[in-house]
Amino acid sequence: MTFRRTTCTLTALAIAAAGGCGLNSNATISPKAASERPSTPEASLTALKAGNARFVSGKVTANHGQIDREAQAASQSPWAAVLRCADSRVAPEIIFDAEKGDLFVPAVAGNFPTTELIASMEFAVLNFDTNLIVVCGHSACGAIDAAINFGKDPSGLPGSLPDLVEALQSPCVEGVSLEKDGALNDAVKCAAKHSTKETLAMSDVLRDKVASGQLRVVGAYFDIGTGKVEWLGMD
Repeated sequence: MTFRRTTCTLTALAIAAAGGCGLNSNATISPKAASERPSTPEASLTALKAGNARFVSGKVTANHGQIDREAQAASQSPWAAVLRCADSRVAPEIIFDAEKGDLFVPAVAGNFPTTELIASMEFAVLNFDTNLIVVCGHSACGAIDAAINFGKDPSGLPGSLPDLVEALQSPCVEGVSLEKDGALNDAVKCAAKHSTKETLAMSDVLRDKVASGQLRVVGAYFDIGTGKVEWLGMD
């Protein structure tokens, strides 16, 4: 994560929402990036939908092989943030056919908000004018599977996995029978919508931005087999 080159420090983010310290300006965004980035939450959502359609069709346009190291080192200008699962097959830059620097991507198995991930998204919204947050689950999610299977007694799991399973407990996984066809993926979709609500519930900063029309927070479900993203809505 590259910090903006202003006279402010990260500790000044507390007053950024009020317009202090220039953190809410595009002063360090290059003219080209500023003109090309989607300027509204609706435009950002449209751009992600179009990018996924290109990914599904195989007609991708993002050039991840060409790297302008000097420009990348100077600044970043992510217009959308994607709270993704840590699964190695779910790379937002790929499934949304986005260029390097377009997306701010915090990750955790099960794509649920933690205090640290909320703070990361607040940083993007306040510091880079990121105007869209997507909470993206995916098909056959192992974390949601574990939350269903071990929710009643995660103590037998190794390492810190019991903490993860406990954190993923919600009405979406409680009492779910994986013997029912499609039950896991239904739980994943439910959990993504639940995490979308929790993301807003945990952050005054994000709720204020949504209320002012500067931000949207939506849920999504990525089908690894087809490549398609299903939009679950939810502000």
